[in-house]
Amino acid sequence: MTYGALPAFVPKQTHDAARYKEDAADSCVILWNSMMKRPYEATDLAVFVTKRTLQLRPKSQIDIAQEAGFQNPNFISMLKNGAAKLPLDRVLALATALECDPKRLFLLALQQQGYETEQTAIADIFGTVVTRNEVIWLEELRDASGRSDPSLTSRSRAALRGIFSK
Repeated sequence: MTYGALPAFVPKQTHDAARYKEDAADSCVILWNSMMKRPYEATDLAVFVTKRTLQLRPKSQIDIAQEAGFQNPNFISMLKNGAAKLPLDRVLALATALECDPKRLFLLALQQQGYETEQTAIADIFGTVVTRNEVIWLEELRDASGRSDPSLTSRSRAALRGIFSK
């Protein structure tokens, strides 16, 4: 309902009160929208889950949520749009349902939750966490080089970046 179109016979005081109510309602809508911002929408995890669910079609988000053991069938949608964060104890189950590397998903979940101290501790204790795909790349690099431990030259860097169009 809009109060700006009150008939001319409505006294000015009532019209001003109606305008105040309309302004207050607009302010409430703006406040509500700012409170409903999705705090995790710009995270790498939200982007990853969005891409991965598209890659797994025709498998539905509800199927993925059920496979991962989430009570709420909309949880995958909530992860994608940034309304929810992924609990660390659910990473392995979701990685299985998404058919992705659990290490990568774990790192994305840590990043999403803002655990900088924990990320640093993990890096200090375990070094760089390497995903299954990265291990395959490393093995191929070792085989291709005859296990000679080659240094990364500008030429080899350029060739590698060329593979990924970087």
